Parts: sequence; C-alpha cells; structure tokens
Amino acid sequence: MRLALVLVLALTAACGRVGYDTPGSGGGGGGADGAIADAAVADAPVADGAVADARRPDAAPPDAFVCPAVCNQGCVNGTCRIQDPVLQTVCPAGFACEVTCQAAQSCQKVDCTQARACSVRCIGDRTCLDATCGGGPCAVTCTGSQACGSIACGASNSCNVTCSGPDSCPIDVACGTGLCFVTCSGAGSCAGGVQCESACACDVSCSAGAACPGIPGAVTCPPGCDTPTGCTSAGQRSDGSACNQC
Repeated sequence: MRLALVLVLALTAACGRVGYDTPGSGGGGGGADGAIADAAVADAPVADGAVADARRPDAAPPDAFVCPAVCNQGCVNGTCRIQDPVLQTVCPAGFACEVTCQAAQSCQKVDCTQARACSVRCIGDRTCLDATCGGGPCAVTCTGSQACGSIACGASNSCNVTCSGPDSCPIDVACGTGLCFVTCSGAGSCAGGVQCESACACDVSCSAGAACPGIPGAVTCPPGCDTPTGCTSAGQRSDGSACNQC
C-alpha cells in the first residue's frame, strides 16, 4: 500500500515538470510566447531589393528643372542668362532670357522669337549684328560703338530699344504692331532709321547729334503722329483716331 502511494506521488510530480512549465518559469527561450515571437522575427519576409534601395541615394524627380546648356551663366527663377556667345544664340523656348554681349563683336545673331521675354545688352563694340524679339516684352540696349546692326521687334507686345552708343543702330530698327519705344541718343545713332508706322503706339526720340529723324536716319511714324524729333503716342492720327491704339 505504501509502495503504491509513493508511485502515485512520483508520477504527479513528473507531470508538473514535463511539458507543463508555466511562462517565465525558467524554460529556455522565454516559454511558448517567446518561441512564437522569435519565429515571427525569423520568418518575416524581406522585399526584393529593399536593402539595395535603402543604400541607394535619392534620385532627382522626373520633372526636376534642368537649365538649358545655352544658358552659360545659369538660370535664376526661370530666367536663362547668356553671356558673349560668339555667333548665333537662340534663347530657349518658354524662358525669359537675359543676353549680355560684352566682348567685342560677340552676339552676332540673337534669336528671342521663342522666349517669353528677352533682354539684350550690347555693350561691346560692334556687338549684336542682328537681334529679333519674340511675342513678349523685349528690351535691346546698344551702348557699344556701332552696336546693334538690325533690330526687329517682330511680334513683341512691348519693344524698347535704346541706341546710346556712338554710331549704334546703323542698319535699322523695325517696330512690330505692339508698343514701341526707341531712343536714339548716341552720336550718329540710328542712321538706319526707325520704322514704326504699324505700331499700335510708337514713341521715337532722336537727340541732337543722332542721325535721325531726317536723312539718313528717316523715321516713319503712324500717320499724323510724327514730331520734330521722331514720333509720339500722344495726340491724334491723321484720321482723327488716337495715336495710341494699344
């Protein structure tokens, strides 16, 4: 009888130790919960290339701004800056363009026909043999000796030409149908004359010593809008309409 009781007690103790340890009771790996957590970490999938992507530097977004190569002085706030192109330069489409022609005989041809706005500074001697504006505002400043051969305002809605260098603008200044302002202040300037008869409003000013408004620098104004020194956008045309029809 005593032997049977001992056997029962021994079996009961064994059942409490084999496979029935409570969590945290000292079993290896932290018990069943720890085993499940360890398995979850070990088996978690890793996306293909995830490690490589983590190490790869950020790429530029596909629509990042790129300054065109012709803008050799860079781009600032959407304005392309160009300096001293030797022969022909074409301003990139959709940009405002600033062209500086400082070296002698640089900028032989400046094409702004596709630019949304254009500013051309012809500082060096005999620079800007030919300049053509686009449809936006256009300003051409001719301070060098014999600078600015032929200037075409074209479709510009506002064209401003300043011929302040000696003998500047020797070929012609041709206004388009938009606003046109031409100042001939250099000695012998505007010898090629100014054509603005088609402009919706035209102001031409020829200073003493300039080659205009008479021969050789003849100035043609909208009918009735001529003055002793050029043209005016004030007053009335020959048909009684305003000189300024913009």
